[in-house]
Amino acid sequence: MENKEIELKYKIDYEKADGLSVEIMDFLSLPSLTEKKMKAIYYDTLENDLLKNHIAFRIRKEGQETYATIKSKGTYDKGTFSRQEWNQNISHQKNFEIKDVLLNMECGENLKDIIKDKCLISRMTSDFTRRKTKIALSDSLIELAIDKGEIITVNGKENLCELELELLHGSQACLEAFGSALAQRFNLKPEPVSKYARGLRLLGLEVKV
Repeated sequence: MENKEIELKYKIDYEKADGLSVEIMDFLSLPSLTEKKMKAIYYDTLENDLLKNHIAFRIRKEGQETYATIKSKGTYDKGTFSRQEWNQNISHQKNFEIKDVLLNMECGENLKDIIKDKCLISRMTSDFTRRKTKIALSDSLIELAIDKGEIITVNGKENLCELELELLHGSQACLEAFGSALAQRFNLKPEPVSKYARGLRLLGLEVKV
């Protein structure tokens, strides 16, 4: 299924993340966050053909579920990420070829001419714990998530710690107003670089997505 992903990202101090999540929940008068382990592996050809065409492809384990995701090049404007993405639940596929998963997705047919007969290899991994909740505001529904873990590549790794606000449905203006209020209250700074882009930088590659 294709949809437009609209989200805000904020940097969080790795050592203060646990305490901050409690403070935010108290501020919003919400119960504690649900917690789930996540591990995402990003794939590309050895020549980085997907990257050259502004495409990111990952397979992510989310608790007991497994999802394949394709993301197109997006925009970043004043703290807001916006891009097209396609998601498919592949939990029922016990033994699968990475390339087959990509090409059999809704938009996969369009990628055959890009990767041709090349193999897909793992380029990086993001391994983290996500604590999240959903917040209803006016006619909008927003997912608040705090991710804490690391990004791993063959060139090294770095800590990952960020707060994400994703618009599930409703008004982008509502999302941005809510994000602004949280940022002001907790002195949050925007995180203008995605997990994938941070991994690319560790690999010494030019960020195109």
